[in-house]
Amino acid sequence: PINIMSLITAFKIDFDVSILDYDFTNLRKETKIHQANVTYESNLRVLEKHIELRDKLNNHVNHFFKNTYKFGEHQRDQEFIITTSWLTKLDKDMPVINRHRHTCAFWSGVLYYDEKYHWDPTPLKFESPIPWSDFNFESPTFSRLLQIQPTTGLCILFPADIYHFTDKIKQDEVRRSLAFNIMPKGLTGIAGSDSYYHPSWLI
Repeated sequence: PINIMSLITAFKIDFDVSILDYDFTNLRKETKIHQANVTYESNLRVLEKHIELRDKLNNHVNHFFKNTYKFGEHQRDQEFIITTSWLTKLDKDMPVINRHRHTCAFWSGVLYYDEKYHWDPTPLKFESPIPWSDFNFESPTFSRLLQIQPTTGLCILFPADIYHFTDKIKQDEVRRSLAFNIMPKGLTGIAGSDSYYHPSWLI
C-alpha cells in the first residue's frame, strides 16, 4: 500500500491511501443507498453480504495498523474489525456530503468501487483537527484541508474523529462509494495497565 503521512503539531495523523485489486461487480449491483435521516439496519452492514471483500478490507486494515503503529509485545495480537458499512451516492438529488465525523468508531474508511468516476472528480476533504496547525500532504504547500480525489479501487483509512466533507459535485457528476467504520477487537491496550478494556465488559 501507499502510506501517506501527515505531520501535525505535537502529534501525527496517519492516512492510508491504497488501490485495492478486486472485482467490484457484485457490489455495484447493490441499490440500497444509506441516507443519514433514514436508517435501516440492513443498509449499515452491507459488507456482510460481500464476505470476500469484507475479509480483504479487514486484512488491509490490520496490516496498516500493525505496520504503521508497530504494536509492542503486549499488543502483537491486537486485531481490528469493520463494524458498520454502508453505500453512499452523490448526484443531482444529493450533491454534497456535509461536514461530519464518525463519533462511534476508532477509525473509518471509504472505498471507491464504481467502474469509473468523473474526469475531474470533486475531492473528499479532511479538516485538520488543530485550529493552529496544518496538514502537509505530499507537498511543501500547507493547508488546513487535505483533499483526495476518488478513483476506482481507491481505499482511504482515516481517524474517525476527523471532520470530512465535499463541496457540491459537478452538474454531470455521479459518484458512489462504500463507507465503513473500524473498532478494536477483543482486549485493547496493555493488560494490567489502567488504560485497557475488553468489549465484553460493556455488555
